[in-house]
Amino acid sequence: MAANNQLYRALPSELGLLSKLTSLDLAGNQISTIPVEIGRMRSLEFLYMSDNRLVGALISEMGQLREIKQLFLDHNVSQLHFHACHHGMELTARTW
Repeated sequence: MAANNQLYRALPSELGLLSKLTSLDLAGNQISTIPVEIGRMRSLEFLYMSDNRLVGALISEMGQLREIKQLFLDHNVSQLHFHACHHGMELTARTW
């Protein structure tokens, strides 16, 4: 999936079926929520969700992304909070 496609609100839950996907760029859309199924994307290394409409606390299932190296959440509607245990270390990301 590419950025700036004017995707609105929530992503389809079928996104979680892409278990071998390593990079997902959803920046520059109007996405407001992340489906819990994204936790099934076990090979995901790079997730770009900047410039969307994400608000509040991110789903705990994102902590299941064992291969994640970079998570971009900047420039969303309001402050986001992500707190999860990742490979025995604490991973915290905030953006505003």
